[in-house]
Amino acid sequence: MKIRSTALVKGFRQSTPYVNAHRNKTMVIMLGGEAFTDKNFTNIVSDIALLHSLGVKLVLVHGAKLKLTNFLNTMIVTVPITKAFESRQKSA
Repeated sequence: MKIRSTALVKGFRQSTPYVNAHRNKTMVIMLGGEAFTDKNFTNIVSDIALLHSLGVKLVLVHGAKLKLTNFLNTMIVTVPITKAFESRQKSA
């Protein structure tokens, strides 16, 4: 039998306690609207799929702030941010 000591195998072995600790737990992942246009988006989706396959229950919170802001800017509307809430006001 061949014994492997590659970095990949070592990484899996070191991650085992974390996988076991998070299996059947709920994890909330917030994806901002900019994530959908990021060049790394495919990797983000792969990582989310991996978490799911490892038994992590996922809640995805998606945002569209970037797209909405760009759209509102084309309509000459400002989006001021006040505390955790956003309101839209027409520019004068």
